[in-house]
Amino acid sequence: MTATAHPSSSPTYKPGSTTSSAHDWTKEAVGGDIRIHGRHFVDVWGRVCGLRGVNVSGSSKTPVNHDPKTWLQDHKTVTFVGRPFPLEDAPEHFARLRRWGLTFIRFMVTWEALEHAGPGQYDTSYLTYLRSVLSVLPQFGLTAFISLHQDVWSRFSGGSGAPAWTLELAG
Repeated sequence: MTATAHPSSSPTYKPGSTTSSAHDWTKEAVGGDIRIHGRHFVDVWGRVCGLRGVNVSGSSKTPVNHDPKTWLQDHKTVTFVGRPFPLEDAPEHFARLRRWGLTFIRFMVTWEALEHAGPGQYDTSYLTYLRSVLSVLPQFGLTAFISLHQDVWSRFSGGSGAPAWTLELAG
């Protein structure tokens, strides 16, 4: 891997004069894109970028309008818009994570959240919500891995992940 010299190698460099730090994964701080080198994520200067993060999931495994009395009948009309938190709360949560020194999040998304109404019927409102929430991350120097999450197949079988229509199709 060819790396250019990091600004701190210059004899005229003054500490703190750039936005670069070991915990800032913005393109400006890492000189471009993060790459894989061997078993590490590295920046353009060859510095190893260690993941420091948490799961951001909250109640992402259940719909916002989940009703314990009718959940088996209403599975096609649920919404996950607002999971794990309302869009307007995202800056507060992401700022807190950044203050704690974190740089990375594992963002949970279930198949049910994307395609609950039926095969090939994607929830475009939820996709718009996801894009909006994840677009806030760079303002706080955070990066995300979107985890397509599934445990014990579905919330309709004691877990989370797959939509109810998959069980209906299986019989």
